[in-house]
Amino acid sequence: MDLDDGYFRREMKIRRRILGEFNKTVEDFEDETGYNDYLEQVEDLIMALTSNPDDAATQERIRSNLADNAELIRNNRARKMESERKDGERIAREERQYRERLMELRRIDELERLEKRRRAEEEAREALEALSRKDKGKGARKKAADKERRKENVQIPPSARSAIGSNAVFPAFRPPLPPPPPVKLTIVPVEERQIDPALAAIAGGHSPSFPRERALQELRASLLLSN
Repeated sequence: MDLDDGYFRREMKIRRRILGEFNKTVEDFEDETGYNDYLEQVEDLIMALTSNPDDAATQERIRSNLADNAELIRNNRARKMESERKDGERIAREERQYRERLMELRRIDELERLEKRRRAEEEAREALEALSRKDKGKGARKKAADKERRKENVQIPPSARSAIGSNAVFPAFRPPLPPPPPVKLTIVPVEERQIDPALAAIAGGHSPSFPRERALQELRASLLLSN
């Protein structure tokens, strides 16, 4: 595992170095076939250096390429740096546009949320106003009904009616009730009162003949005593 890790690390280091020196692009060839053959040669060179870094033939190919294509290598490096710069600017611009678009979407969402809240509050206010108008209408109708009832209960005496005119229209006149007839009270003397003998005999255990009988008994007793 350590050998494999060291091998791959060495390969990555060599690959970065070789690709920096063998940096021809497809524009440097007449067709894509020549460019693909060039890429295969570069890949073979990377494998050869990774397997045997001290190989003299491989090192000579590298020095020869640097000598023969020094100006092209510099131009391609500068072109690559310019392309990377443009790519970086493009990526930064796209990121900035993305952030601006995201902020705009958030702003739109917030405006929609506020508008939805405003509509809900307005609908609630309109509903309350409708209920208030309905209650006021009920109160006005109740007041009107009470006023009509009070009008119906108004009593206009005949004298006022004659003064106003017989053809005048009055709301539901109700005349007052006549007074009750007078009650006659007759006082009957005691001696003229009709007393039922049966009731008188048992009324409180007293009888009207008792004093007379008592007087007769006392008279008989006094006559007997005088004899």
